[in-house]
Amino acid sequence: PLDEQPPWTVAYRVAALAPHGYLPEIHLPEAQPFLRQLILAAVQQEGPIEDELLLRRVREAWGVGRAGHRIRDNFVEARDGIVRRGSAERLEKTFTFVGEEQLRVVRVPSADERSVRTVGQVSRTEQMLAIKHLVEDARRVSRDELTYEVCRLFGWNRRGPDIGYALDEALNALIRGGAVVNDTGFLRLS
Repeated sequence: PLDEQPPWTVAYRVAALAPHGYLPEIHLPEAQPFLRQLILAAVQQEGPIEDELLLRRVREAWGVGRAGHRIRDNFVEARDGIVRRGSAERLEKTFTFVGEEQLRVVRVPSADERSVRTVGQVSRTEQMLAIKHLVEDARRVSRDELTYEVCRLFGWNRRGPDIGYALDEALNALIRGGAVVNDTGFLRLS
């Protein structure tokens, strides 16, 4: 049924970050261990998570309103330190995740309004997985119907140019890779 959440989706869980004890100012070098701890906790809950969204989660936990270049630089240094240590990995240049299992899940908005992500906050890998599942469920679907369902799935009320471009790129990658076939105007799994 189109009005129900598909069984291959899970509700997006927003990380509940609670820093412990005294926190130095977020832009200072001595904040690094605290930053790494918060970043890793957020990535374990929300990975793959886009960099700006990850920074927002850390800022909110720290109680910082906005991030200037010193905060951003310190954040990137902490995030990259986690990756160098092997505690997390990078995906598509702007996403961080902690394990392959996080790449096999399609996450949809929950009752928490913070769980709605923009198209730029959903990795292409997750978009492609959602597209494959929707094509499989439909067995045969037009491109317009498919993009409408992907938008509905991720909680996007309209298909603007940014969403259209991202979904077209994800679908075209699936077609190029042979996972989806364009059969006389309708899409199906190969």
